[in-house]
Amino acid sequence: MITTDRRILGLATLAALLVAATACTESPTALRQGAAAYSRVGSLGQGRHFNSEKYRDSGAKPAIGRSGAAALAAEALQDEGGGITLQVTSHRAADLSTLAGDMSRIQVKAFAASGRLLFTRNYPGALVGNTLSVSYAGLPPGVTFQVQANVGGLDRNRTDVVTVNPRAGRRPDLAVTAIAAAATAIVNTPVIISATIAELNGFHGARADCGLFVDGARVDRADGIWVDAGDAVSCVFTYTFATTGDERVEVRIAHVTPADADPSNNVAMTHISVLAPDPTNPGPTFSFFADIRDVVFESADTFSTTWTFPSGALFLEQSSAFSSSGTDQSALFNGTISAQLSFPIARIDVAQTSGGQLLHSARYDQVAPDPNSSVGADCAVREELGTGVSFFICSQSLGFTTITYLRSAGTVTFESMEFSKVWNGESFDEFTFTDNGSTSTGLLLPWGSTFTFNVTITDGTIGSTVYSAATTVPLGPVSTSIIEPKTCASGTASVPPDVLNTFTCLSSLFSETGTVGTVSGSGTTVFPPTP
Repeated sequence: MITTDRRILGLATLAALLVAATACTESPTALRQGAAAYSRVGSLGQGRHFNSEKYRDSGAKPAIGRSGAAALAAEALQDEGGGITLQVTSHRAADLSTLAGDMSRIQVKAFAASGRLLFTRNYPGALVGNTLSVSYAGLPPGVTFQVQANVGGLDRNRTDVVTVNPRAGRRPDLAVTAIAAAATAIVNTPVIISATIAELNGFHGARADCGLFVDGARVDRADGIWVDAGDAVSCVFTYTFATTGDERVEVRIAHVTPADADPSNNVAMTHISVLAPDPTNPGPTFSFFADIRDVVFESADTFSTTWTFPSGALFLEQSSAFSSSGTDQSALFNGTISAQLSFPIARIDVAQTSGGQLLHSARYDQVAPDPNSSVGADCAVREELGTGVSFFICSQSLGFTTITYLRSAGTVTFESMEFSKVWNGESFDEFTFTDNGSTSTGLLLPWGSTFTFNVTITDGTIGSTVYSAATTVPLGPVSTSIIEPKTCASGTASVPPDVLNTFTCLSSLFSETGTVGTVSGSGTTVFPPTP
């Protein structure tokens, strides 16, 4: 998957429900917040996925070898400098989910893509914990390992000799690619803060801890979120500011497992101006934030590396190129009511319009909570499959209610190519791989110069209180171009018995044009007449 494709998926995840059950607050005097991570994947993403769940795992898996009662699982992940970490674990052949057995007399062989033996390493001792984790520096791309180990302790009558053959691939690269929040918030009123977490290398998924930081202090977190290879999820928080003023807000990811290829992109920052409440409106408030995007984009990344012997003769040449282009059309409404609504909710009316055209409208009566609502929140979801429209409402036990109303659609056309040429001692082995295709999600519709949301919620449990928000977002032009020109670096790599000279080059670009708009504000609250 290409970067901009992941961007579309990330925008779709902003429809995440906000639940308090997974949160953890740092300060004993602070309000316990609702942190969660969810993913929705295009038109196939029908349902929500909590951060602890591997909603999908399409990336590389450990190689498996079995013999008798024993099994070995092994994977090898490579960083940009050629360093590879190989991890081998032993298990029962019938249960790969649990470590078991004792490994001994382990032998590791590494082979170049051409099949040439690079080295042999022996680890003769027994390994407590059923795990071998070793690192090797300066290896070429495309390395395959052969791991052989004796596994005892599973069958009293024998020791099994197991072989497994993992192929090295790129480490995951998790990045905080976007953060979304209203520019202003009311003191002592919950505000929604959402960040998109993407895996950029497309080979292996990863877990991480996602944290919300205010003025440098962590105030909330969602631990152990899962991001599939080449995909994106949202890490969503609900936070209450206790004082007025300008607040620096960051979302950071940490403790990435497997280890992150590039920790430099693990944080995103924004500022929120916290204001005093309006003294003329002492009742429950309905604050909201809307974000609109209708853009076309283009993305491209290139990589090349050449390894030569000290004599100057070529040993390895590898190159890759990835490009994508498409459309990204999304409209997000996030709202917070400073009161805990009780289910069933009598009536919900929603509508979206743009350019004089009604894009969507719906009425939901006697809305009951979904059976899979989490502890600390009652939630209901309404989705219209194929259109990209979703509506979420969560009534939090902490005394507030959150609403998300989303439209998301887009198309992506991508092309990728990889080429390698490796000297096998007598001639060059060449390998070429191409992958071209396209994806789409939601329903693309023409928009005008503005986009309007209408959301009305009638809470029948406390009379006929009506919370209503109608906001029109002006759409203005956007033109972004981020170009990282080709940069190259020289180095060395050890391929015994030689030390090779390396020359590696990288380049990337991203551009988008279209219209965008954001707005934040407050709706109205109409209370029932006093008897």
